Amino acid sequence: MSEKNELTTVSQQLPSSSLLEQLGNLSSTGFENVTSNDMAQSIISILQSNSPQCDKKNEAYLANAEEGHFFDSASKECYPKLLVVPIGFSSCFIEYVDRTKGGGFVGRYNENHPRVREAVQVGNKLVFDNGNNLVETKEHHILILPPNGGLPKLAVLPLSVTQIKHSRRWVSEMSSKVVDLPDGSMKKLPMFFQTYELATGVESNAKGAWYGLTQITYKGMVADHLIETVKEMAETFAKATEGGRKSTAFESQHQKQESQAVVDISSSME
Repeated sequence: MSEKNELTTVSQQLPSSSLLEQLGNLSSTGFENVTSNDMAQSIISILQSNSPQCDKKNEAYLANAEEGHFFDSASKECYPKLLVVPIGFSSCFIEYVDRTKGGGFVGRYNENHPRVREAVQVGNKLVFDNGNNLVETKEHHILILPPNGGLPKLAVLPLSVTQIKHSRRWVSEMSSKVVDLPDGSMKKLPMFFQTYELATGVESNAKGAWYGLTQITYKGMVADHLIETVKEMAETFAKATEGGRKSTAFESQHQKQESQAVVDISSSME
């Protein structure tokens, strides 16, 4: 069975148009008790030269992986660009063992966690007494719109280190969008009614070069036929995360993949 997490069109398998009418009138689909914790969740990372997926000697190597592509941790697919709907935003800190010492995820903390206050600034890094690194991370919770027109897929795009400036730029742009209402007033456009195309480009500084989220292009409002679906998914996400704090199940499923994305971009500049 393919690992691809896509919506498969089955209309060619339907025996008659009457079945299509029945499907349209169904009030139950069998998925009523399925939540986001019951599905493979996606962490979206930007592949770097040191990413395991780009290393032929690594067991995680993928033949179609290229530097600068977006990598989906759940489906194992790579994309040169993404069309997304943002539905939420949160901040956290990731603690990990330095790659020179073997690497590895240690913990994920919210901004007010006491562990965060134990790290000290050493150069441009936050470091603990034991040598572990702490990296501020901005999490963009998104719905990926498949190119085949299928249903949106929930994912998290963590941005850290040099990518925080792109996160801030994106948040500022989303916040600036307003819409004219029929009564003549103006209202800020909810982020989950906005669509963006994401693409990467090469960035560099004195320490090295890497691929970053250099292209964030507003593509207009969500298509009419997706509004209700996107709105429902955004509201469900907001309730599940209780104001931006992930549930334990959600967090445990994401932490290792998210920390790997953070380590890749951090280490590419060392």
